[in-house]
Amino acid sequence: MAYWMVVPNPSQPSLAVDFEVFGDVQTVRTQNEAMAVTEKYGDPLAVVLGVPVDGLPQRAAWFRYQYPQCRLYLAGAISPFQLVGLDFTKLLFVPLSADMIKAIRAELELEDQIGHKLPTVPASVQAMVSASGQEALPQEQKGKDQIIVVFSGKGGDGKTTVAAQMGILLAKRNISTLIIDADYKGNEAEWFRGMNQPPIHSILDFRSEENKDRALLESYLMEKNGLKILPCPQMEVGPIPPAVLERAIQAYKPFYQIIILDMHQGFSPELLLAAQYANKFIAVAVPSDHRLYPFSVTLNHLLSHRVSKKNLHIVVNRANRGEADIRKIRTGIQDIIGESFDHYHALPFVEELSYDDDPEFVAISDMRNSEPYPAAFLKLAEAVTGLSLRKSEGRTEKPTSGKGSNGKRKNKSSSSSTPRKWIAIFFGAPAGKKKSVKKKGGRR
Repeated sequence: MAYWMVVPNPSQPSLAVDFEVFGDVQTVRTQNEAMAVTEKYGDPLAVVLGVPVDGLPQRAAWFRYQYPQCRLYLAGAISPFQLVGLDFTKLLFVPLSADMIKAIRAELELEDQIGHKLPTVPASVQAMVSASGQEALPQEQKGKDQIIVVFSGKGGDGKTTVAAQMGILLAKRNISTLIIDADYKGNEAEWFRGMNQPPIHSILDFRSEENKDRALLESYLMEKNGLKILPCPQMEVGPIPPAVLERAIQAYKPFYQIIILDMHQGFSPELLLAAQYANKFIAVAVPSDHRLYPFSVTLNHLLSHRVSKKNLHIVVNRANRGEADIRKIRTGIQDIIGESFDHYHALPFVEELSYDDDPEFVAISDMRNSEPYPAAFLKLAEAVTGLSLRKSEGRTEKPTSGKGSNGKRKNKSSSSSTPRKWIAIFFGAPAGKKKSVKKKGGRR
């Protein structure tokens, strides 16, 4: 009898249901139950272990030893750290996608035809393979119809700040922009709602598969200054199911030029799902030794899933030392990303942006373009989107240098007059020159 043996964990009591598409399924919870099923039906076609679970290395080793010719799958969400050293066929994310079901069936049919098991590379090894020569899933696009994923290795690196500032900047430039908050521990909505009541709707409104018209979709969103946000629930509800995120992306993609996905920290099934739709990636890191390792693991795991490096931008946040901080991150991930990779961007530390849960943050549109943070952020945003975003907005000052109203360049710039102003304050005005006094109500 050809059957699948499924070993659910406490958080996945109905895991066997997901694998009934492949035929008969036998559920076991202990080694004794597994032996009893084997005596009755023979060796299984495949064994599925629900993860995460205590004692996973010992459990995986026992099933691999007991059924050496069987496929051994892990099913669920698990950290890459827990995969090291395990010998198994593949990590599956449940519920299984149609493409994954089709791929597994094709492999099983081929094994049936050739009469032996296909050679496989353990997934723990696959996760650490560099993706330098692999083909990208999405095609790179410029300007219109972009989906930008923002992620980080750990919480607190400034991922939410970068996503929010990017959305604000694009919306101020009259680009229809939507932020989808897929971080269940995040607070994207906090940036915009201030002290108002929590939002009524959230991304969890997409748990059902029912079709939604444009009016209903818009009613789920928060809005401020032209920027739309699909928030995450304000109470912690656990990871956002990949199917829920997928429905949200598919629903809003036809209506917005740019969608920004604010993801949960680290590698997750949701991040892998988002990577299938995204054509741009922003990886946020900080120049910290103890945060560099989880960042590098997350980055390496994502690149192993055919994400093209040409669509990746690494943001070194809170980089007060500029190039020195970039070199620190570059050195730490050089073996993963390669020496030729040059999409690095440094964002300096700004006091008003230091806390992600502070709703009274200073938006980039309210800063002067000459200040270090907005100047660096504008450069980042243009590199990611391929759009020209530099224009006067908010409190941005008009430069006194440059071209005048007649199109000719002025001889004197504001920078050349600045030293004279300070000399006049401390030592008085230069001889032979009178101070010009502006009358109240005069022309400025």
